[in-house]
Amino acid sequence: MVLDTATSILKLPPLSYEAKIQLTLPIRHGGFGLRSMVLTSPAAWWSALAQAFHFIFLMIPSLDVLGTDVPFVRSQSTCHAFFKKYKVPLNGPVPPDPNKFWSTYRNDPAPSGTQRTLMVPIYKAVYLHLKSRFKSPSPDFARIISVSEKSTGFPSFSLHQ
Repeated sequence: MVLDTATSILKLPPLSYEAKIQLTLPIRHGGFGLRSMVLTSPAAWWSALAQAFHFIFLMIPSLDVLGTDVPFVRSQSTCHAFFKKYKVPLNGPVPPDPNKFWSTYRNDPAPSGTQRTLMVPIYKAVYLHLKSRFKSPSPDFARIISVSEKSTGFPSFSLHQ
């Protein structure tokens, strides 16, 4: 929906798969910054649960009741699989075993910035996927490399005006 609205407002022609991916990447990866909710939702949900679980834990009799029949346990496991798919490091905010989530966040909430920490490798994986779709050398490959280089998002200025 966001992508369709942006396409309409910007009066863009029908977009290729690669163009749609690029629009959803952060600016630092050569994108337009229209974040994909499909990619962002698992990190947002995981982070919120990790920050709130120490309160939730106070309302449950023990960790033993957190079986796969509990909806938020299933969702947490689905997020863990998503992170593995996108090669999010399985340490730090994402323990190697999804069941370790509960003991990790039982007493201490996830630090602020957890969602951002999770999104860095996800967007890197999407960027690398996009880059792999272009042959080298080609104008498309050169464009995706050049717009994702450090400092390319800085405003340009001239000393001689």
